[in-house]
Order: sequence, then structure tokens, then C-alpha cells
Amino acid sequence: MSEDTQNRVLERVRRLTGVAGFVLVVLGVACGLATFAILTGLTPLKPTPNSTALLMVLNGAVMTIMALVTMGQILFLIIERRRGTLGASLHLRLISLFSVIAMLPAILLAVFATTVLNRGLDALFSERTRSIGANDRIRIAQIGVAIELEGPPDRLVQPMGERPHLGDKGGPPAPDVADIAAPHEDALVGRRPIDPPDLDLGIVPTAIEDIVLGDGVGRDRPLDVLGVDPEILPPFESVITLTGEITRADHQTYRELPFNVPPGTKLIAVAFSYNKDNRTVIDLGLRDPQGQRGWSGGNKTHIEISDTNATPSYQPGKIQPGEWKLVLGIPNIREGQISSYEATITFSGGADTSTSTPAYAAPTLASPLRANANWRRGDFHAHTAHSDGSCDVAGARAPCPAINTFAAARDANLDFVAITDHNTITQLADIAAEQKNFPKTLLIPGTEITTFNGHANVIGNTSFLDFQLGSPRLPTLTPLFDQVKQQDAFISVNHPGLPSGEICMGCGWTVKDTDWSRVTAIEVINGSTLRTGGAEGPTSGIRFWDNLLKQGHHLTAIGGSDNHDATDTAGAKQSPIGKPATVVYATELSTKAIIAGVKSGRVFIDIGGMPGAILDVEAAAGTQRAVMGGELQLAEGETGAIVVSTSDLPVRARFAFVSENLTVQDANPVPTPAGYVRSASQVRFTLKTGAAFGYIRPEVRDETGKLLLLGNPIYVRPR
Repeated sequence: MSEDTQNRVLERVRRLTGVAGFVLVVLGVACGLATFAILTGLTPLKPTPNSTALLMVLNGAVMTIMALVTMGQILFLIIERRRGTLGASLHLRLISLFSVIAMLPAILLAVFATTVLNRGLDALFSERTRSIGANDRIRIAQIGVAIELEGPPDRLVQPMGERPHLGDKGGPPAPDVADIAAPHEDALVGRRPIDPPDLDLGIVPTAIEDIVLGDGVGRDRPLDVLGVDPEILPPFESVITLTGEITRADHQTYRELPFNVPPGTKLIAVAFSYNKDNRTVIDLGLRDPQGQRGWSGGNKTHIEISDTNATPSYQPGKIQPGEWKLVLGIPNIREGQISSYEATITFSGGADTSTSTPAYAAPTLASPLRANANWRRGDFHAHTAHSDGSCDVAGARAPCPAINTFAAARDANLDFVAITDHNTITQLADIAAEQKNFPKTLLIPGTEITTFNGHANVIGNTSFLDFQLGSPRLPTLTPLFDQVKQQDAFISVNHPGLPSGEICMGCGWTVKDTDWSRVTAIEVINGSTLRTGGAEGPTSGIRFWDNLLKQGHHLTAIGGSDNHDATDTAGAKQSPIGKPATVVYATELSTKAIIAGVKSGRVFIDIGGMPGAILDVEAAAGTQRAVMGGELQLAEGETGAIVVSTSDLPVRARFAFVSENLTVQDANPVPTPAGYVRSASQVRFTLKTGAAFGYIRPEVRDETGKLLLLGNPIYVRPR
């Protein structure tokens, strides 16, 4: 090859390597920026092991090619120098000098930065802190918990509800945390809330807070918790005390006292006391982060809740960490009175070695006990240990187990009994557990909603209901009505004729603007009023009910013993279970059918204690037929007739009728022999001219006029 040809080839190669060098420089910068962005999380592409390896290969390839091109350029310079090309020697010397000048600062900067960073990090994080990542488990003595960390030590969590002093900026940190976090007095600079993404791990309780490490002058570095090892969680017990006072301004209001439950808590115990002078009363309940956990009113001052057991009135189950509330209801405090209170709350916890499941589970309603349609006798109002039910135990009063009520209903030959404890549903666990042991007695769930302005039974609910009427939680009854409807239950106003005051706060019904269209029933006969004043005495609910009927409302009359001691079967202190009894015509013996029967109104109340007695009526007008709770339409001047059917009545018992806006003929009391079924078709009625509605209802009385059976109305309106 001639010299000219060699020169042309070398010149062409030199140009190509020059272009390649420029391209490689641009490519190298691009690869560097891309690598930085990916490794720092600035792009959607996450720095996985595969992506990181690919980046290393690409960067290595670019650097290798750049090194080869550089060596080629140096080789060209050496060849030209040997050939004696003009300026070649000077060119090589200049490039060598420039390379040394450029590389020397970079080398010095790298050495200096490495030294400074190492010393700086050593000053900020102790050897013990750096070793956290290498250890599987560390223990915080004072906090009393062991936590497990994975990866770099980014966050350390204080898991207790009672937070130890963390130390402000410039102040000494808590010694238990300082031993682990850093040896410097100013290492611990504060705490801040857990970020929501941490909760996605499913292992970080919401109540805890981060511990932040820093140097006390603005720099900080939070530590990330990655796991909690329950097996090494040591037992702990902590106590808090809530105190305060109430005055007349708190009369008939609710007060909620928040407190924080630490993670790992297995048992909460509350001891409550207050000044009861001058008839001051404070009721008690608990709410957890999910809602109501129980209500004991004024009958319990000591409460315990665990995952498997709880004081009656309160629901067992997992103790969720976070903000709980002690709920105080103040039904009465007199003018000028100041009452102080104190609640001591103890948290106990430790390693969760239990394999048991919570004792409470919302029960399903019992399957029909009997499938045939018939009259079903029962009691819609009874209390147990889950509220204020009590009985004699070893000469002293003690909470009366629900099973006593179930047994009393069975022994009274009742077809059903509703357990309606005050503002709680914890009796449902007993209902679910014991129904199989009472195959002939239907155990119906319920709640007596107890407010400062009245009491009402909800029959058939299986979850807690709002009861704090007049508070932001329940400003009116509308949300309660909605809850009742959602659960296919019904609501009945209890003992509305009772006076309301210090002796029985809220016993009478004084709720303003009650929407009676959403009320199904009225408890017109209550066991306590039956004992004190009789069925038609001054505290009876019959007049209250009749006044509502006269306003055009359709409301079913029912009765309830309101029994608080199922062992008092003789009625020495209160009305026994089943007295009075409510008799419902139901298509089957099930909770659903009993509720449907009450809503239909085909119901009568047995006040006289006659287990076999039946009272039924049917009204007719032309082709129309209606039973109790039903309706007839009458044209002007048209006559309707009533047929009364009875059985097992006492000798010389008599029918009677109560009516409104009707003209009734032949309605004089009709004597009926015992055991005789009588048709009183001679009783006829017409709707008074101009009346928008009317009703007629039957009664059975003894020879002295005492009320024995009370039936529900047949309603009449103009055609």
C-alpha cells in the first residue's frame, strides 16, 4: 500500500473515531442521567434487580467503547509522531498535560468527599444504629416492645399508647430510645404521624407515631418500621385516669371522653366513680374506633373487655388500637350541684398466643320453630344481666343471666320472649347460644332505646342502634327510624303513661314532633304499671294510645312485663315474665312472622292471665272483610257488622266495644259462658256523617268490669 493510500485510510478512520467519540459522549451523558433518574425513583420504572443489572451493562458497554475510541486516538498520535508528522509530538504532549490537569481534581474530590461523608455519617449515626439493619430484632426496654426490622434502618416506631417523653430539639431524648437511635443528646428531635402508605403493610397500627432522628439543627432522618414480632412482645400494663366534673348545664346531655388504646392491648378495664349526692346520676358506655361497644347505663361501675369475654352490656372482640371514647350520659343533676367523676382505665397486653375466636358473633334469626299459622303468646319486654336485670344470689342482688329469662318464658308456656336490654345488643350472644336448648320458645332479639325523653322497644334488630337523642349523633328520631327499617324490625313506644322525673328519667314519652307514621306499636299495658295502678290506672298507656287513634294514626297495642328478675315467678316484687301476655296471629313461629303479625295489627293483650283465651273479630261490609288491624270502606249510610270469636273465657265475661266516629247498635256488653265460642253478629255500626275516619275495637271484661282482654281496632274510612 502506498503512503498516499495509508494517509487517506488513516484520515478516514480518524474522522470516524471523532464522530463516534462525539456520539459516545452524548450517549454516556444520557445513560448517566437515565441511571440517576431510575435509581432515585424519579421515573415510573422501579430500580428492580433486573433493571439495575441492565443499566450496569449499558453503562459498562458505553464506557468500554469510549475507552477503545480513546486508545485509538492515542494510537493515531503515536503513529503520526513516529512518522514525523509536523506538530504530532506537540499535540501528544498537550493532550497528556490536559488529561493530568483534568483527572487530578476529580481524584482529589473523590478522596475528600469519601473521607468527609464517612466521618459525617459516623458522627450522626452511632455504630449501634448502623447495626440495626444487621440485627433481626431489637428491644426497647422502657417502651416494652420488641420490633423486627428489615433492610436499612429508616424508621423506629414507639408502639405504646402512653408515649414516653421524646425530647424537644436541643433537649435530652428519652433514654430508652437514645440507646437505640443515637448516642447524641440531640439525636431525637421529635415525632410525627405515620404516613398512610405505611398502613398498607398491614402491620403498622394507626395510633402510633414516628420517631425522628436528627442532629438538633434542622436535619432529620425518620426510621421506617417494617414489622412487629408478636412472639417477643413482652407483657405490659399501663394505667390512665380521666377526671372531670358535671354541673346542671350537663343535665340530660352526653359527654364523650376520648382516650388512646395502645397496640397489643388484650384487655381494657374501666373503674368509674362519681359523686351521687342529691340524686345525681351518670350513665356509662364505651365506643371503639368502629362505633358503639356497649352501654351499661347506671347499673355498672366496673367494665372489662377482651377479645373473648366482656362484662355483660359490652361486646367482646379484638381490641383495636386507636381512639376510644368513654360515653357519659347525665339523666339528672340538680341546680347548683357539682359532681366530680373519675375513670381509671387499665390496659393489659403482650404476645398474642391465643388461638380462640371472639365469643361474640352477630346471630342469624332463628329458623321457624313451628310452621303452622296460629295465635302465638309471648312477652315483648324483658331485661337481663346485659342491662339492669338482677336477681337474688346467695342473699345478695346480682346480675341475672339471660338463661333465667329463657327458662321463665318456657315455664310460662310462652311461644316467644323478646330480650330488650337498654341500648345494647350483647344479649344476642346468649340468644344465639341458647336457642337450640329451647326448641318450643322463640328467643327474639331486641333493644330498649332509652333516652332522656322516652323509652321505645325495637324488636328484631341485630346490631347496635343510635340512642343519644338530642346529641349530634342523633339530633332527631329520623336516623333511628331509618335504622329500624333497614333491619326489618319494628319500634314500639314503651309505658308512655308513666311520669318522667328523677325517679324514672325519660320513662314517659315527651319526644317532640314524633313521626307516628313510623311507629308500629304502643305498649299500652306494662307490667310495672299493671302492678301499681292496674290496666286502666293513671299510668296506663291505654288513654295515650286512644288519643293517637282519635288523631287518625294506626298503631298496634301490645303489652310487656318489663321484667327485671326472671326468678321472681310469683310476682312478689314485679310482674313475672308473660304478665301481661301479647297474643299475635302469625303465619309461623319465627321472628319474621311475629314482627309481620304485629305490623298487621291482628293482636290482642291478655291482662287477666288466661293462657287459653282467644279474642278475634271480623268486620264485614258488603263483600269487604277485615280483621283486627284491617280497614273497611263505608259509603254514606252503609252499615258494617262485627263478628267476635272467643274461647276459654271465664264465666259471665262480657264483650264490650270502644269506637270513634261510629254509630254502634246493639253494643251492650254480651255475657259469654266459659269455653263457648260466640258470634256477636248483632253488633252493627255506621260511619258518622262528615267523619274522615273511624275505628272500633273489642274488649273482654269480667263481671266486675275489670279488663281481661284488649283487642286492636278495625279501621273505617269513607268510600
